[in-house]
Order: sequence, then structure tokens, then C-alpha cells
Amino acid sequence: MKTFLYTLVVATLFSCKNEKTQEINLNDIIEGAGIEGDTAVIEEAASIYWYDSLSMDLQRLTDSLPLNKGSFQKMDTLFFVDRFKHKTSEKVLFDSLGAMAFYTYADSLDSKNAFFNWLDCFGKRCNSILLFEEKKISNNAFVMVVTERHIFYLEATEWTLNKEICLTLEKTFGKEKILYLLEQPKGRKTRWWQNTPEQWKLVKKER
Repeated sequence: MKTFLYTLVVATLFSCKNEKTQEINLNDIIEGAGIEGDTAVIEEAASIYWYDSLSMDLQRLTDSLPLNKGSFQKMDTLFFVDRFKHKTSEKVLFDSLGAMAFYTYADSLDSKNAFFNWLDCFGKRCNSILLFEEKKISNNAFVMVVTERHIFYLEATEWTLNKEICLTLEKTFGKEKILYLLEQPKGRKTRWWQNTPEQWKLVKKER
């Protein structure tokens, strides 16, 4: 009996250890964030948590977007934008298909500073993009929302904005003005959205 219990415990521990060391290559999922250093993998099973564990702000954003609310995984991995002054950050993978990052800043000076530095060196190839420029800078689809006190970043294999989602994001942030709204559909060039008195519309850069 003792031999059986010992074998069972060892087998269980071995099984758990194998489960926790399953790895996901973050560079494949989060190309645009510009992962810092060599931390390019995350333990798949060890850090799974659920929607209710997200901050209230990120829950509201998740609710406002057509995302599958399955499993979420915390990331301690540093992004390029972590170099710049911010109050808090929250980074998660969702269903191993995409990633979200949510940064809080003291004021619009800090959020703009982080945003413009990110545009100067975007992604693992450190591509630069000008304000309102139409340019392919990532292989994945992504959305970036910059407000007076926050930056919200979403990257996924497939994603695109429309006027309805822009309006929903505006309502989610409430009185906090959206300063810049940038997206890149998969395989296409970046697109910039701007809020007018009538509706959200795409910005066309003057040539």
C-alpha cells in the first residue's frame, strides 16, 4: 500500500511539472509590443486565471469588445513601452490567441510620451511610424487606444475596427478623451480613426 501511494504521489507531481512547463512563444503572439530581453516564453498552465481576476477597467474594456472571455494568463514580461513612466500596467494573454496590455499614467503628458516613443520603435523589428501614416508595421492585427491617462493595446491574429466598436470604446472611457486610435488589420496598412461631431471616421494623411 505504501509503495502504491508513493508511486501515485510521484506520478502526480511529475504530471503537474510537465503541465506547468508547457511553453508559448510570446514573440509569435505579441509581435508589436516589442518584448524586452530574452523573456519570450510563458508557462502555459501555471498562470491561468479567469475574467473576474482582471481589473475593473480591463473588464469593462473586455466587455466592450467582441472577445472570447475564456482563460486569461498574466504576463510579467516587459514590453518596450514599460521603459517609460507609468503608474500601473496589466498584461494578459487570452486563450493563447492574442494579448492585451493596459497602462495607467498620471496625465496626458506621460501617456503621449510613451505613445510617441512606441511609434518611434514599434515591435521586435523597431519599426517607426509617423502620426497618421499608413504603413504595415506588424504581421499581426492590432489596436491601440491612447487617452489622457491610459494606453490600451490589443494584438491578435485577426482583428479590425469599425465605427460601432469605436463608439463603444469611447463610451467605455467615458469623460476621458481618446487622443489617438490606431489599428492595423492583418496583412494591411495602419489606419487611424478620429472622432468628429457626427461620427468616428478614418483619417486620411495629407500627401
